[in-house]
Formats: sequence, structure tokens, C-alpha cells
Amino acid sequence: MFSNNLAVKQQTVKDQVYEILKHEIVIGKLKPGESINISKLTEELNISTAPVREALNMLAQDGLVTLNPRRHASVTNIDISDMEVTMRLRLLLEPYSAELSIDNIPKEDIDEMRQKLNAVLEKPYDEEIYIESDLELHDILYRYSNSDIVKKTLLMIKEYSVRLRFYGEFFGKADESQRIQIIRLSTEEHLGILDAVEKRDVDLLKTLVYEHIKNGTERNYSTH
Repeated sequence: MFSNNLAVKQQTVKDQVYEILKHEIVIGKLKPGESINISKLTEELNISTAPVREALNMLAQDGLVTLNPRRHASVTNIDISDMEVTMRLRLLLEPYSAELSIDNIPKEDIDEMRQKLNAVLEKPYDEEIYIESDLELHDILYRYSNSDIVKKTLLMIKEYSVRLRFYGEFFGKADESQRIQIIRLSTEEHLGILDAVEKRDVDLLKTLVYEHIKNGTERNYSTH
């Protein structure tokens, strides 16, 4: 059931369960409306029920899980209207965060990121590699902004937009060949963005980030 079927360290049980479930929901492994089997989860992770319920309460506060009066849990449904809102927020904030970050991104991060993106192009059918590279590429564009406000705001927006985007790409109307094409197109755009970072060309970077977000949203609309 869970792709992150990991042993949980006892001292951080609640937080680790929260992160595992949030990851599964955000990338669409746990689908909108799907019930979360608490008994099965506690068995897979070899933990008690209490931290699972605590983690579910945290996810309910995030709007990712719905708890009914009998304490059953299910993944909240996706509201497509949120896609327009998150796109507009990303178009405003991500080019700006990239501008703040561009001169601070280390060369070793750029080289490592390029290797990961090239690995995606070699295996475009491997969704996990693609998702990891996508999240990391966008992460470095605000991680080095030196602004806590920018980081916290984009982190919150990312949790909404990633769920909408990956669910559309992997569980929407697109068939396997279309998904592979989407992954290739997105990754090629990521490489262009990375080239602009390496050149320290801020104007080009802002333009490419803006266009990438618009293109990604249009691709997502076509798959929903």
C-alpha cells in the first residue's frame, strides 16, 4: 500500500508517520477519497495506533485528510479550482525567489541536479526519479533565497500545487505514452532553467521559470 514502507524510529513516531502519509497523498499514491486503513498502517510500520491518529489529526489540519465522527480517515478530494489559484501564486513568487537565489546556488548543487535530470531522461518511465528531481529542482530555486518568508510561503503553496500536478499527470486522463512525454518535456524545461542558473542569467531564469509554470499548468489541465 505504501511506497515509503519504512521502519519508524520510536522517538519521532508521530512526525515520521505524518511525513510518510503526506508524501503518499501529495504525489497521488493515496488518491482523493481513498480511505486510510489505520490498522493496516500500524501493522506495516510496526507501531501503535496513537501516533497514527496524531499524525492524521495533523494532516486534517493541513486539509489533506478528512476525519469523520467515528474517527475514520480518508484523503480529501481535489478541488480543480485550486489549480488556478496556485498557478497565479507560483507565477508571482517563484521567478522572484529564483532571482533571490541565483547567485547563492552552489556549483556542486547545479552539477548534482544536472545528473538527476539526465537520469530522468534516460528513464522517463520511472515516476519516482522524476518526482524527486522535480521537487528538488524547484526547491533549490527558493532554498537559497535567504528569505524565511519566501521559503515558508512557497513551501505551503508547493504542498497544494504538487498534489494537483502529480495527480493529474499520473492518475488523470493521460495514458503511459503521454505521461512519458510530459515527463520528458518538463525535464527538458528543468534543464533549461538549470542552464540559466549556471550562467547566472537572472532575466533568462525568471522568464524560463514563468514559462515552465504556465506550461506545466496547461499540461495538467489537459490531463484532468
